[in-house]
Amino acid sequence: MVTFLMLGSLSVSAQLDEVGKILTGGTADANKLVTAYLEPWGKGFAYGLSNGWYNTANTHGILGFDVTLTTSMASVPTADKTYDLATLGLTTLTYGTPSTGPTIAGKKNDGPELTFTQKVTLPDNSQQDASVKFKMPKGINVPIVPTFALQAGVGLPKGTEILGRYMPTIKMGDFGKLGMWGIGIKHDLKQWIPVVNKTPFWSMSLLIAYSSFKTSASGEFLTPDPNQFYTSGLNMDVYKNQKVELTASALNTSLLLSTNIPIFNVYVGLGLVSPSSKLKISGSFPVPDAPKAVDVQNSVDNNEPIKMGVKNIIDPINATIASKAAFKATVGFRLKLALLTIHGDYSTMDKYNLYSAGIGISFR
Repeated sequence: MVTFLMLGSLSVSAQLDEVGKILTGGTADANKLVTAYLEPWGKGFAYGLSNGWYNTANTHGILGFDVTLTTSMASVPTADKTYDLATLGLTTLTYGTPSTGPTIAGKKNDGPELTFTQKVTLPDNSQQDASVKFKMPKGINVPIVPTFALQAGVGLPKGTEILGRYMPTIKMGDFGKLGMWGIGIKHDLKQWIPVVNKTPFWSMSLLIAYSSFKTSASGEFLTPDPNQFYTSGLNMDVYKNQKVELTASALNTSLLLSTNIPIFNVYVGLGLVSPSSKLKISGSFPVPDAPKAVDVQNSVDNNEPIKMGVKNIIDPINATIASKAAFKATVGFRLKLALLTIHGDYSTMDKYNLYSAGIGISFR
């Protein structure tokens, strides 16, 4: 299961360096393009983090405990496998046809080509257009977003249970790092309802849980292309410490119901998930700028095409990819054999289908 998560994260981390190349066309439209391209994985990670927190509504007795290993998959809907540049409200970049392209979860096809154009003043004070072109990144053709949780729960007084999950930061070779943590609380509600609290064979509780995940990649992702930019006088060493970081989190508030009988039980969860996914691109990055007069003069003298100049900007992108709260419904089963538990469930949330399965030990 750890390998499964790492393979999925390797895929997205390997693609993060391609995201940096969107800055070839400047920063004005970059946030819109980054959000459109990464949205399904930003949502998928955040939605997946809300999974795996429970496999019963029953709470532990005092000092009862469980340790559970759960893996989850968020299935990206067809509509989120592509984007359309015509709907993004771009202000400085132009494009041709087709205007659609694959998101990170889409097919391994080239994205559409975009062009940034600006006026350059020539030595005779006339003006000429200079432009740079770049293509949006390909998809990775992986329409599922995996997450993983190693979780423990401990019973406290008054039908309360404290939950925690953790995965230490793992370095993935040259691709970057990933890590995850979370904390939650589950409380027995049935005990407070007169008459109902006397009925057997079922449980009802409230869960509030928060999870956070981060994956990042570091390196030299974007340097100015000498075929499109004047690079005279540039210090290329400043581009060696570029970093792209994708973070996701989810706050999950759910009402839980389950049967409470030996061996086999069914559970459901109904609640609201508040997700958050952000992409941060930090370090020094080159973006288009007016060229130096001496470079333009040299091009005119040598009858060469006029190119763009370059300016360096620090920490150019801090984009929110997913932030809209959504209703979530879950149904699952739990098999308990002595101390061993096995569970599986299905959830639906914001047109994403979520699947979880896990195994653990539980002593109540």
